[in-house]
This record gives sequence, structure tokens and C-alpha cells, in this order.
Amino acid sequence: MNSTSPRYGSQRGAPTSASPRSAEEVQALLGASRPGSGGGGGPGSGGGSGGSSRTGRKELVADRLLRQQFMWLSAWYACSMGTLFLNKIILTDLKGNFHTLAMVQMCTTATLGAAKVYGPRLLGRRSVDDPVQEMSGREDQREALAAFRRNMLLVAAMRGATVLLGLVSLAHVAVSFTETIKSTAPFFTVIFARLILGVRTSPQVQLSLLPVMIGLIICADTEVHELFDALNP
Repeated sequence: MNSTSPRYGSQRGAPTSASPRSAEEVQALLGASRPGSGGGGGPGSGGGSGGSSRTGRKELVADRLLRQQFMWLSAWYACSMGTLFLNKIILTDLKGNFHTLAMVQMCTTATLGAAKVYGPRLLGRRSVDDPVQEMSGREDQREALAAFRRNMLLVAAMRGATVLLGLVSLAHVAVSFTETIKSTAPFFTVIFARLILGVRTSPQVQLSLLPVMIGLIICADTEVHELFDALNP
């Protein structure tokens, strides 16, 4: 019976017209149907699709990173603007004391900073911002820790003076004039970085500061004339 059957005869192992396609044929057909494959199947088509998928993932990650940066920058600008105008309202309209306001801001900053650095240690976790762990590889850890504390005290004193003087400025002059003066910080940062740290800034950065400083001088000139007119009626 088997010998006379056209389906199960001596050609039993050969594929018939109703048999499924082989894996190579399926892969070739899929490669030919993909855009950019040039109609050629085989192993080469898989490499092109893998490269395009990796490129797509990189573009997705870059787009997500750009959105995060834009979000955090926008949040920083919003918080900075809100803090600036709230300080002006407290000092002028509510007749607040700039010494008290500066102390409250500095204490809040110190508390939140300490919670970020030392909070994980209290919870039994490792903090990447812990200055003690960063100095563990040095020979004399006590000396390094003393130098760290000395530098932090200096930075804290300078930061406290900056906040206090900024509030004094807000209490006596317009917000625009205060921000104009604060915008000169990049210019003086380049100068003091060269004098104190010995860091040289590229000529491109120095040239880019020139139009900024010219614009600030023009803005400050108008503000200074209005300030003198107000002080000397």
C-alpha cells in the first residue's frame, strides 16, 4: 500500500508542494521585504537590521536625556526666579530683616545638604557623596579630613557672604540691577580661576565674554543713573 501511494512512496523525505518553507527561505523572504535591504536575504540582512535597531536605541536615549536636561534646567530657572522675587517682596513689602532671611536660607541649605550626604549612612546605605569615603585611599586620612573641613568652612563663609550681600542689594536697589551685577560672575570667575587655581581659559571663551560684558555695562549704566537720581532728588 505504501509503495503505490504517491504521497508516502519512495519520495517520502522530499518536500512536496504543500510542505512548509525552510528556515533559510523564510529568512530570505523577510530580509527582502525589509526596507533598505536591497532585496537580498541571507545573513547580511540581519546585520543591517541590528545596526538600525542600535541606532534607534541611541537616538531614544539621547532624546530622553535631552528632555530630562530641559526639565531640570526649567525647574532651576523657575525656582531661582521665584526665590528672587519672594526675597524682594519679603524685604521691601513685608519689611523683613535681611540678616534673618539669610540665616534661614543658609540653615535650610545646610540641613538639606547634610541629609543628602549623611542620610544614607544613617539608613545603613553607602553614599557616593560621602567625603570620608572619597578620602579613604589617602595615606593620612586625618590630615585630608582636616583640609576638607577647612576648605568647606572657607566655602561656607564665602557663600554666606554672597547670600547676605545679595539680600542687602535686593533691599536697596531694583531686582534688575541686582541680577545685572550678578551676571558679571563668569567674567570674574575666569580672572580668579587664572590667579588662584592657575587655570587657563581658551581664547574662544574669553572672546565670548566680551559681548556679554558690553551688554551688562550698557544695562548697568542705565540702572546706575536711575539709582543716583533716586538718591539725589
